[in-house]
Amino acid sequence: MSMNEQPTIELIQFSIEHRLININESVFPGEQIHILGANGAGKSTLLNGMSGFLNFTGQLNINGRALKEYRTQDLRQQRAYFPQQVATQPILKVFQYLTLFHSSTDYQIALFEELCRDFQLTSLLMKPIAQLSGGEWQRVRIIATFLQVWDRQDLSGKFILFDEPTNNLDIIQQSRFDKWAKYFCDCQGTVIMSGHNLSHSYQHANRIWMLKEGKIIFSGKPEQVMTEVNLSEIFASKISLITNNDAKSWRVISFDDE
Repeated sequence: MSMNEQPTIELIQFSIEHRLININESVFPGEQIHILGANGAGKSTLLNGMSGFLNFTGQLNINGRALKEYRTQDLRQQRAYFPQQVATQPILKVFQYLTLFHSSTDYQIALFEELCRDFQLTSLLMKPIAQLSGGEWQRVRIIATFLQVWDRQDLSGKFILFDEPTNNLDIIQQSRFDKWAKYFCDCQGTVIMSGHNLSHSYQHANRIWMLKEGKIIFSGKPEQVMTEVNLSEIFASKISLITNNDAKSWRVISFDDE
């Protein structure tokens, strides 16, 4: 990234009472950032706060403008947010639900059709959402999230916040998600996501944020920050790195309270 490139997102002393403390980070077009941390570290809170749905102190700038300067509709065209769970399922068929997230332009219709084919949802478009399996509903939500902001080839300034998007997905669907997240970033969009699979984050992230007790204590490229010492600190357990050729994985050796 160029030093003169405008950040897509700037977090300055970004805090949420009792949950996040003084987050200072800049996010640039084309980046895929993964957030790692133990349960309760603040990963979901950070994503929810960056979406604009939680009150915060400090500053959150999007493409050089403060969040509060955006109208709801303008923000919706720049930012999509995928929470871990939704409280209720809409009483709609799949195609009706997805229609809420895309326009009738040739670009978006072609993108919609390609996403449905790749995520194996074409045959489910007429099915009521209430009759979907957990994995099918997850895939529908992923497609809707992409469609909300993916309206052109150059996605500079647009970003998606994914909170554990690969839950309920089998290995094939996970790989398809990775393919589309990378493609979104290749088009200069930005993806920030949480997860628990260390090997997955090491392989796919450009940058890692490590959270502990509401603070980002390590931030950098996977090969720089995903060390045994750092991971052991954020998970409060002894974690060892296992290398097999080019593949890397981690395992818990012992717990701090033992």
